[in-house]
Amino acid sequence: MSTYSSKSNAIRAFKAKFPDVAAKHTNEQIVELGYVDEDSPGKWEVNDPAVISAEDDFEAEAAAEFAKRQQIAAEAEQARKDEEARIEREHPMVAGKVADSQFLGASPNVVSVHNTSLNKAGTADGKCPHCGVSTRNGKNVTEYSEMSPGSQNSTTQQYTCNECAGEWGPVVDKPKRARAPSGSSNGLKIEANRETRNGVTRPSAGGKCRGIWDMLDGMGTAVTAKEAREAGAGKFDKTTIMVQFYRWRKFNGIEGRQ
Repeated sequence: MSTYSSKSNAIRAFKAKFPDVAAKHTNEQIVELGYVDEDSPGKWEVNDPAVISAEDDFEAEAAAEFAKRQQIAAEAEQARKDEEARIEREHPMVAGKVADSQFLGASPNVVSVHNTSLNKAGTADGKCPHCGVSTRNGKNVTEYSEMSPGSQNSTTQQYTCNECAGEWGPVVDKPKRARAPSGSSNGLKIEANRETRNGVTRPSAGGKCRGIWDMLDGMGTAVTAKEAREAGAGKFDKTTIMVQFYRWRKFNGIEGRQ
């Protein structure tokens, strides 16, 4: 690619190489659209309009793909919530388990903590206090410590019948799990009173989007899409970089091609 010592020389070269495109634009528009670009201080280059158009198409596709992925994720999350709500309506929970009489051998209104004083063998005659099946002196019973982490999450008492999943015995003392701060997503705290300009709100600190904005802030308002992609390569997703690049430009009121 040839370079020129001045902007006016580069514009003249562009008009000579691409007269059809140049005829539709003023000199200012030729520069604004990126047909003539300052590659380095004092060095101007002429860019092929076809390449410029292809880059614009890529950036538009990247933004559309990102929006599509966000929509799919939102729909999947809503479907999960709807399914959880359906299960809760149709199957009331008792002690972290479905209270269904065909499994528990008892009324759906069984209290959530049942027979805390019983040992592993169950009732005095060695039976499950829920379904009445023999525990075989505790051999047909699973202790809390023997369960997988997933089963422990839905268990509240020390002993569980292998036949009906009914529980009894001492209440398990579980450590409380740390919860993300209110108004957060994946541990990211959503900042209050974030600055909004030109209809765009600055991302919250600590997230990937804010990381891209901080990177762009450090590069200055003259940063190009290509420079942003190269600076963020290996750190951020390419599509996310491009979407946030144009949101950052709009926030800062930057117009035209750069």
